[in-house]
Amino acid sequence: MKAKTFALNRIIAPQLGILEFIALAKRANFQAVELRNDLEGRTVTDSLKPHQVEQAASVAGLHIATINALQRFNENPQTHMKELEDLLKVGKVLGCDAIVLCPVNGIAKDEDRSRWYHQGVEALVMYSDLFGEYGLFGYVEPLGFAVSSLRTKGEALSAIRESGKSSHYRLVHDTFHHYLGGEKEFYPQETGLIHLSAVVQEKPIATIQDSDRVLLSPSDILTSAGQAKALVKGGYKGYLSFEPFSAEVQQAPTEILLQQLRESRELLI
Repeated sequence: MKAKTFALNRIIAPQLGILEFIALAKRANFQAVELRNDLEGRTVTDSLKPHQVEQAASVAGLHIATINALQRFNENPQTHMKELEDLLKVGKVLGCDAIVLCPVNGIAKDEDRSRWYHQGVEALVMYSDLFGEYGLFGYVEPLGFAVSSLRTKGEALSAIRESGKSSHYRLVHDTFHHYLGGEKEFYPQETGLIHLSAVVQEKPIATIQDSDRVLLSPSDILTSAGQAKALVKGGYKGYLSFEPFSAEVQQAPTEILLQQLRESRELLI
């Protein structure tokens, strides 16, 4: 895989300020970054204006791929319209490609999943005009947890198609959630972004959490490298973005983190 395909999600080092994170991505020889709106005590661009962050990224030779994320996108979509437009305004200035859309995670076991599906379709219809107005995509990211209201890419793709607004949306293939959701199908042509992480401990699938997500490893039970290679072989041409949530990774000294990133990328060649 060519190096230009790699991105770094800010969750890898949430303690760093935005400019420090950009500097880290540059040192790691990445070509893009993903910013977040869910880091405690921080905004998407910290205390800087969006144009200042865009300029800093540009000087570092980095593209800003996405903002993560509009949460609970499939719940009462009317209540999320202002938040989505605010994210789109920032994203437009940042020059980013998309806003990631995450579903409600934490529904009851006996809830009617079809209701959540239809609310997702309604949300995609409702949001489409805003995505069209600002010229960004919505990247729908299913969460594979058993309590997620949208677990698989197959469900998400069906909802996108049913909305009749497919030109505004793409899928996020998250290797962690692909594994948790028990999904076998790949959708390279409909995928806008790949999120990469690994789990190296053999654990019952029901007990695996975000905190188990580390950088890529030959011992990865998710087979994330294989997932990514299959998507690329199938025609995927977007970024492969590293998104580890483990405190072990987040708190690693910079030089160790850079070495781990180099080793992770080597597994994808």
